[in-house]
Amino acid sequence: MTSFFGVPRAGVAWTGLIASYASSPEVARGYCEACGAQMFYQSTRWPDETHLYAASLDDPSAFQPEAHYHFAERVPWLGVGDELPKFEGSAEV
Repeated sequence: MTSFFGVPRAGVAWTGLIASYASSPEVARGYCEACGAQMFYQSTRWPDETHLYAASLDDPSAFQPEAHYHFAERVPWLGVGDELPKFEGSAEV
């Protein structure tokens, strides 16, 4: 399980060695060239946004989720006990 948050693409600046992999024609996934850590997700569906991994933050607890997307794809042993909205699919439902 992972958590993403979207930010304006123009507001993202990298200070390390970041590489990008085109995992499909519409999607680029970024990672650190030095250690391989996943850093971002970009899609033509959201051309003005970069989605960052909450785990990449210095303090991931500063990230406050607003909803669960792709909830139908969760692993069966994952218990989610919050009251946030849960969407079976993507943010485009």
